[in-house]
Amino acid sequence: PKELTAFLHNMGDHVTRLDRWEPELNEAIPNDERDTTMPVAMATTLRKLLTGELLTLASRQQLIDWMEADKVAGPLLRSALPAGWFIADKSGAGERGSRGIIAALGPDGKPSRIVVIYTTGSQATMDERNRQIAENSVCGDRVALARRQYGIIPRHIAEL
Repeated sequence: PKELTAFLHNMGDHVTRLDRWEPELNEAIPNDERDTTMPVAMATTLRKLLTGELLTLASRQQLIDWMEADKVAGPLLRSALPAGWFIADKSGAGERGSRGIIAALGPDGKPSRIVVIYTTGSQATMDERNRQIAENSVCGDRVALARRQYGIIPRHIAEL
């Protein structure tokens, strides 16, 4: 965890931090700064990883391939995208109703946007949280807070 946090800091992300290993990092204890990030920070980090010079071309392609092959996230953004859109994503879930996804997506089979959505503190079922994320994923183009039936979702959508 320390090495990843140091790597992120070196690339300019002074918000995201990883302090523990799985499964402890999924506790999502209120007001605990360990193992946290913010949507804008993660969107910036993902953009740098996918478009910058931090990774070799082969490493960037490997990251995209891994994210594109992620079928666990199907009920999230993939379920809400129009046919023909490209998506490479990674989702996660934790305790206390936590759910999140990061993605590069866009029309015409190529990525043009970064989407990051995190939610926590929800009493909703996993299916309800997935549906909420899918509903909130395809609207807006700036940082937003969307209050819905199941809680607040910080969302960031940015151009790639």
